[in-house]
Amino acid sequence: MDSFSGARVVNAMSTQQASHALIAYSRYKNSDNQLYDMDDCSKELQEITDVNRDVLASIIDKAESLSASGYTSLTWKNMNEKLMEAKTVFTDTDATQAEINIAASDLLFEINSLILAGGSGEDSDPFVVYVTLQGLDTNGENEELWLSATVTDLHESATVADVIMQALFSAGYQQTGAKAGYISSVTKPGGNSLAEFTYGPDSGWLYKVNETLIIASVNTVRINNGDSILLYYTKDFKKDRDASQFAGDDFYANEDSNTVSSTVSVSAAVTGNTAVAVVDSAKITDAIKDALDKLKDASDKDAAAEVVVSVTGIAGAASVQAEIKAESLKAIAEANEGNAQLTIESGIVSLTFDAKTLAGLAKGLDSGAAVSFLMETVDVSTLDPDAQQIVGDSPVFNLAITVGDTAIHNFDGTVTVTLPYDPPAGTDPAALTVYWLDASGNPVPMQNAHYDAEHKVFVFTTTHFSLFFIGAAALAVDDAGWVNPFADVRPGDWFYDVVKYVYTNGLMAGTDPALFSPNVALTRGMAVTVLHRLAGSPGERVTAAEGGGQYSDVEEGAYYYDAVNWAASKGVVAGYGGGLFGPEDDITREQMAAILLNYELSTGNIPQDILMDRMFADWYSIDDWAKNAVNRLTIQGLLSGKPGNLFDPKGNATRAEFAAILTRYIERLGK
Repeated sequence: MDSFSGARVVNAMSTQQASHALIAYSRYKNSDNQLYDMDDCSKELQEITDVNRDVLASIIDKAESLSASGYTSLTWKNMNEKLMEAKTVFTDTDATQAEINIAASDLLFEINSLILAGGSGEDSDPFVVYVTLQGLDTNGENEELWLSATVTDLHESATVADVIMQALFSAGYQQTGAKAGYISSVTKPGGNSLAEFTYGPDSGWLYKVNETLIIASVNTVRINNGDSILLYYTKDFKKDRDASQFAGDDFYANEDSNTVSSTVSVSAAVTGNTAVAVVDSAKITDAIKDALDKLKDASDKDAAAEVVVSVTGIAGAASVQAEIKAESLKAIAEANEGNAQLTIESGIVSLTFDAKTLAGLAKGLDSGAAVSFLMETVDVSTLDPDAQQIVGDSPVFNLAITVGDTAIHNFDGTVTVTLPYDPPAGTDPAALTVYWLDASGNPVPMQNAHYDAEHKVFVFTTTHFSLFFIGAAALAVDDAGWVNPFADVRPGDWFYDVVKYVYTNGLMAGTDPALFSPNVALTRGMAVTVLHRLAGSPGERVTAAEGGGQYSDVEEGAYYYDAVNWAASKGVVAGYGGGLFGPEDDITREQMAAILLNYELSTGNIPQDILMDRMFADWYSIDDWAKNAVNRLTIQGLLSGKPGNLFDPKGNATRAEFAAILTRYIERLGK
């Protein structure tokens, strides 16, 4: 921060010549022809230079009309601090116009930055959630209270993940996985860390809400006012009083669970894009016997007996069907006193059925009835338009079970599903999760879905089959019905609403199907592409006759090709000279201001001024060619600066900042 950022800003044009110029301009506006007669002008000068407090007064009135109960505590605190500062400036008889303008602009910015709280009006109680973090001591021998916190700065749609991330971050802790739905590690400020598998295959983090163990992903469970969250570490969840009930259902979908397996290989017959494998019941019987024999020699007498059906020879088929007789399902379910399971490996997905599910599937069927297990990848273009919009470019899988013409959707027990996923370069699997589409076509996140980086698979448990897809962990439908595809844009982020606006209006897309990259620097190519869309994507291009010609570094076929040519032909942007435009160069904040003002002038869509001139503390760091643009966009209410009354002209403009300015611009035009 500049050393003088907190000092009073003084207008440098306080010379006699400048004073006379002010008087002449005032007379011109008032149609006074005596522009330059400056005899005895001191009284007139005083009248002209008296500060105007009207705008500041109206903004103070607006702030005082608001109620703290309607907004989150942090944003209200920030606004109230600026309100107090504004009142001090307003009552200061020595305050300059620049100081009054700054106070008005700062207060208006904080008013516009207020975030609605989870209450329902003036009489709502503060939204409070209590968080307890319980780990182990440095020796790993005893439970230890790591953190007890109260979280109040919450929004109505906050999840357990939101609360935990805020509580831990505020106290200097670090965690991994909350955003994706499963907390895999927590690190204390002093460096002591506890992670999944630190104390063996059954160790990890669990959580309770109001003393009830929850097995759903932390990013899917919404909290209520007054809730208590306990995040605690266990060295063995199978010995945990509450979690042990899930031990037989493979709570963590952990490959290290204790099973003794026998495999049946079945070659599929492929027709077109479909592979069908019919499993011989006699082979299932032999596999059960083999698994039970192995159990006799196993060290863990409580291990489950597993029959693995491996479907081979699918030859790249997109759809695999495995047919197993009801008598075989029943036999597996009853083996080892019910401690048995069936796994079907198809090359597309892997499915593991517990004994309870198998018994339910076989119940009431003739012993020779064939149960068909369908596993297939889905061409997104075959889905209905709404589903296509939700899924985007994500991998989609269809899982189904049928007996004859009857589809079985729900199970008595659970099925563990393993989906292969090799993430593209630059994609973080921790930012993704698995969803299923419900009867209304809404995406619903799967419980306990997590990514196994070693084997490049997503694993989750389910009690039903449907369409499943891998998408951004932040994917959600907000109260207005927006399907948010971005893992890095969450309710409560200051840029959430502006990203939603520019995305839903087709102005800005993500840098990746699951990422918006709000804090990534905006490039020159990105900026003109967005403005081109805002203008309706006109088709004008620069021609040699228009004086510009094509830029040598703007190649035909590039996403910004038409936009750069259009912007250059309209005077919105100019190149560097030498036939270069620099489409991949980051854009500075002063360049962003200049380009947007050029856009306003070229289209004639210019918002009315709502503020007075503002002198930023780093005003003299702004290049002369950009000062008019910065000033114009500031008094239009589009630019607000940074803390310390700084504009930061040479700093890179981010994608979120550009989205915010665009949103304000369109709103100011009343479009």
